[in-house]
Amino acid sequence: MVDHIGRLLHLMSDCGGMGLTLAHYPHSRAVLEAHARHVGALSPTIERYFTIAVLTQHLTTEHPEAAGCTATQQEALRETYLEVLDREEWTETHALGSLRMTTGCGGSPTTGRHS
Repeated sequence: MVDHIGRLLHLMSDCGGMGLTLAHYPHSRAVLEAHARHVGALSPTIERYFTIAVLTQHLTTEHPEAAGCTATQQEALRETYLEVLDREEWTETHALGSLRMTTGCGGSPTTGRHS
């Protein structure tokens, strides 16, 4: 469920003109907070790392209203996601995924699975 929510949040963070954005979703802050709280309890995967990185970038580069929250809430969400991304096992997963993509030995860039 957490992975599915992460994919939806990722799409909503960058779907202007194509669907409901985080800015227009009335529950975006609560869903982002729940996702940030729960994704860190899961083991790292390339897809999870990518999703969190995209959401963190959105929370860093966009105005707070674009995520449906205040500046204080935006900073807290960003810090929660960064704390997960900075964990040793998450950075190792990212490094391994990047190596696989650059050497052609991996699978899909977002899932690491072979087709």
